[in-house]
Amino acid sequence: MMLNALARLVRRMVPHIDRSALVAPLVLIGAMVLMMAAAQAQDDKPEPAAEEEDVYAGSTKKGGFNPETAVFGPLPRYRTEDGALNIGGGMVMQFDAGTYSQGGQGGPETSQALNPDLETGLKARRGILVGSALIYSDFIVFGAYDLFDTSQATMDGLRSAVVAYRGLDPIWFTFGQQNIASPLDAGTFSSRRVFMEPAMTSSAFGYAPGVPSLGAAILRRTKHNYLKLGLHSVPAKEIGGDSEGYGIHGRATWAPIAERTKALHFGVAGYWRKPTVTRGETGGREQFKAQPELRIDDTSFVDTGSIARINDYVFGAVELLGVYGSAAFQAEYHRLEVNRYNGPHDAVFRDLSFDGYYAQASYYLTGESPNYYSRFATLWRVQPFDEFDAADEDTLNRILWHAMQGVDADYPTHLAGAHGTGLAGKDLLLTGNDDDD
Repeated sequence: MMLNALARLVRRMVPHIDRSALVAPLVLIGAMVLMMAAAQAQDDKPEPAAEEEDVYAGSTKKGGFNPETAVFGPLPRYRTEDGALNIGGGMVMQFDAGTYSQGGQGGPETSQALNPDLETGLKARRGILVGSALIYSDFIVFGAYDLFDTSQATMDGLRSAVVAYRGLDPIWFTFGQQNIASPLDAGTFSSRRVFMEPAMTSSAFGYAPGVPSLGAAILRRTKHNYLKLGLHSVPAKEIGGDSEGYGIHGRATWAPIAERTKALHFGVAGYWRKPTVTRGETGGREQFKAQPELRIDDTSFVDTGSIARINDYVFGAVELLGVYGSAAFQAEYHRLEVNRYNGPHDAVFRDLSFDGYYAQASYYLTGESPNYYSRFATLWRVQPFDEFDAADEDTLNRILWHAMQGVDADYPTHLAGAHGTGLAGKDLLLTGNDDDD
């Protein structure tokens, strides 16, 4: 099914791409080539002999990037004696819970209130079955299916079904339902961003037409350069019937400084797309919106509503990221251009444009550092210097107790945690002095 869909996509693209539509993809490809050339020149320089610990790849052993542990995770796997096959699986479940204290503004008759009243509660968000295999060291097969998203059709739950070939490393080829090339903030996991929510323009426009999507892509990853260029249709669940949308997506980065705790990153990302066209309609429809990371409420923070009569649309982003020890700075600019369809006897439908930017800085007071990982061209997980253990939990419980009951209130003995009752000797009792901080 996927191969047929890709073949239909290529056949449909060729006669419909006009010269003006090629400008943005060619600019993006040109920027990718320049960044790749600059990074290649830097990659050709000899690196220091000592290799640093690569905890970002899912392994604490010293050495380079380990794609097997990064993709497959730490769970035990089945391996044949000759090493030709390595296969395994797992399951990921996610539940969102939260509460909001704000009140709504704007009447219920409006579809997008000025300040909507967000709901509070618990929601089962994902229940994903994961299967993966490494075949003859060069082929990676990966699939993911969401059991919580099968209400309308079986295909709705398909998240990923991708085959990757890495026999020409550092160049990889990927085919199937996969993630598109997203800009920096949108492509970073929420647990690794400074704020839980991505930048609104990045979230609203960077994910089009939906993630993951059917397509084929080429990927190049080195220490100083990340390059991804792909031809993508729509998610598999949207295939069939209508004239499915398609587009060219890409991202290129160059990091002249690419150490974990000291990095300087420049990047561009973008796409050109034709929208899905429903039978009987002139042009296509698209809706761009930024949904909250916490999905107990489906209200969109930014929502353009449904935009009709779209001929094509183009998105571009410019990225800047710097890390120096415990300090980090990050900024992006995003712009979306929507070109409307106007026939010879139609009313004039105005083209639309949207843009936005953000800049943010952070500093770890406890000495940790934002970790830059150039092979993904993004920030990676941060490991605290001191793990939060049972003793810390007990201390936090006592702080909360005294904050609610007062400094002079005795902490109940039966609630004592890892420290037992010998808190006075450990200077863990709150006295009301400034030293309590």
